[in-house]
Amino acid sequence: MVLALLLAAAPDPGYLQLINGSPNTCGVPSALWLQALGKQKPTFAGRTGTNASLQDGFTATKGVTGLEVVSPNCLQCHAGQLLGKTVLGLGNSQLDETVDPSAIAQFARGFLPPGKARTEVERFLRPISAVGPHIVTDTVGISSADDLAVVLMAHRDAKTLAWKETPEPALDEEPPVPVDVPAWWLARDK
Repeated sequence: MVLALLLAAAPDPGYLQLINGSPNTCGVPSALWLQALGKQKPTFAGRTGTNASLQDGFTATKGVTGLEVVSPNCLQCHAGQLLGKTVLGLGNSQLDETVDPSAIAQFARGFLPPGKARTEVERFLRPISAVGPHIVTDTVGISSADDLAVVLMAHRDAKTLAWKETPEPALDEEPPVPVDVPAWWLARDK
């Protein structure tokens, strides 16, 4: 009986992974991030550590140098506003992808002396510079997620998944196809 009560009160591990976990191992060092943007208040309960000071669409994780880094997460697109509240799983209709995201990382790199922080920013610049020009949309509220996936796959070796500087096949310069982010509860199994 006590175990059942404890399990019922414990936060769902999937939820905690979603709001605190990250699929990324590269990003902007968290010290630099917080210095530039300051602490922010997340919407979702259960954000821990540095994540408790970040917007919901960003997650802190450990980079390859051991420094903590901040990078985008799933909630950039999959947490939207409804009646003044942020709803987990609702497509973000306020998503703004009208600017190449690599520009700010390039800018930040210029202020960093050689060392761990610069190494982490340079690791982040590789994928963000590859995708940046291919995901800029004309309109706020739409996503270029399908183009993002194509660009990232074109930069990975099919057998080893190692990063390739030159994408194969070559990528076209067409603007991204706009995608309306579906609510998770309307999406079928993939």
